[in-house]
Amino acid sequence: FILETMIFAMKYLDIKTEVRRASEFVTNEKKGKLILELCKSVNANVYLSGKGAMSYMQEVADDCWKEGINILWQEFSHPEYEQLSGFNFVSGLACLDMFFFQGLENSRKIFWENIRN
Repeated sequence: FILETMIFAMKYLDIKTEVRRASEFVTNEKKGKLILELCKSVNANVYLSGKGAMSYMQEVADDCWKEGINILWQEFSHPEYEQLSGFNFVSGLACLDMFFFQGLENSRKIFWENIRN
């Protein structure tokens, strides 16, 4: 379900990034070492990580650097949009929430207006 909703969201937000599943690759590693192996498998030179993975990604940071892989930390700032009238905005929900409350076209506009280079 999560993969299908992600693909749906990518389609409607016009995100053209290729999606690969970790299960396509052969490795027995976990956490940071798994990420390092996956990055090496696709010849990545940058890995964008969520801050929730900071502790285990820091454990492999030197190994990533030696392999030419730079770890960047995502600094997501959730755009606010109207959800339910009269209620405070609830941050951190899936983009499906925005689709339901804002519609596909307005959601696409909100998304692309909030992308940082």
